[in-house]
Amino acid sequence: MTDPEKVENRYRSALHGATPGAQTQASWAGSAFSSVLSALANEAWVSTTADTFSKDCTDMQTKAGTAGGDCVDEMTSRYSREPAKVDPTDYRATWY
Repeated sequence: MTDPEKVENRYRSALHGATPGAQTQASWAGSAFSSVLSALANEAWVSTTADTFSKDCTDMQTKAGTAGGDCVDEMTSRYSREPAKVDPTDYRATWY
C-alpha cells in the first residue's frame, strides 16, 4: 500500500489531544497535599501524630507527582512512536 492510500492515525491524534489535560492533572496531583502541608508547617496541628501525618502527606504528594509525570511521559513517548498515517484497516484509523 502506498503512502497516499494511508489515513490519519486517529489514536496518535487522540494521544496528542489528551496530553495537555494529562499535564494539568499531573500538576494538580503533584500539589494535591500542598494546602494540608502548608497548614501543618504553620502549626495548625502540633503533635507527634501531626509530624507523622505531615511526613505521610509529603510522601504521598511525591508519589502522586511522580505518577502523574510518568503518565504524561508515557503518553508523550507513545505519541512519538506512532506513525502519522496507518492503513485504513488498522484499528488506529478508527480510534475514538
